[in-house]
Amino acid sequence: MDLLINLSNELLLIILGRLAGGIAPRFLGELFFEWLNKFIYLQDTAYLTILWMSIRLLLKALLPNFVSPEWMVLSVIAALFTWGFSKREQLELS
Repeated sequence: MDLLINLSNELLLIILGRLAGGIAPRFLGELFFEWLNKFIYLQDTAYLTILWMSIRLLLKALLPNFVSPEWMVLSVIAALFTWGFSKREQLELS
């Protein structure tokens, strides 16, 4: 307990942060699964984003001095997720 207090004098802040860190993934996970059912390209977007980040890491491992511009990284991810949320599944009306 002394370690936690040494890191921050705000014990309440630490407790609230731990609670949020435990509760938020549950609700965000449910929301993401709903989105996967609604948006046709979202799963492909997730795979392509992971592929993009993997290529960046591989380049960084092979060329240690290589630094990709942050604007480029964020632009590619924004474009991928714009595409991922671009088409909804058609709802069937009975």
